[in-house]
Amino acid sequence: MKQGPPHECPVGDCQLQVAHHLLMCASHWRMVPFSLRRAVDRTWNLGRGYATPEHREACRNAVDHVNWAQGNTDAVNPFADPAPSSEAAP
Repeated sequence: MKQGPPHECPVGDCQLQVAHHLLMCASHWRMVPFSLRRAVDRTWNLGRGYATPEHREACRNAVDHVNWAQGNTDAVNPFADPAPSSEAAP
């Protein structure tokens, strides 16, 4: 697997840098229920699942869970679907 740059943990205002192949920092990952962790790992599929809709959904659910558990209800989830455009279709 190709090495990528580290990224910031996507939970709340955590600023820890994590390896490119990890979703979040270890302390936040331990807060994710086993079923959600398994979904993230299964859809990651050793990197082959990167950016698939299934993997993005699993990541979104894991990040949302930790934000909810920590009371970060207004935290921005980088895996959330983009807001629809405010421009009306003709």
